[in-house]
Amino acid sequence: MPSNPESDLREAVVNQELYAMEQRLLMWKESYLGWPAEDAVREYQREVEEIFFPYLMRLRDEGEISPAQLSRITAFLDLQIEELRAAKVPGG
Repeated sequence: MPSNPESDLREAVVNQELYAMEQRLLMWKESYLGWPAEDAVREYQREVEEIFFPYLMRLRDEGEISPAQLSRITAFLDLQIEELRAAKVPGG
């Protein structure tokens, strides 16, 4: 089946947006490394839940991202929270 250039372009744009989101999340995580452990994890999770999840759900609801893309970015979000938690726990 031939590829649809418009669909391919839309997917490329969405992938760029998801990549930009990942980069933003990494920068945020880095900024929290200097915080006290409990505050860092709590605030990072709060920002993810209040800013990124609603945005992702809107993208999903509007059909802008595929289930596979949503799964990939949510796994990335979970990994960042776990890495921050591990970095803040002595011996973690």
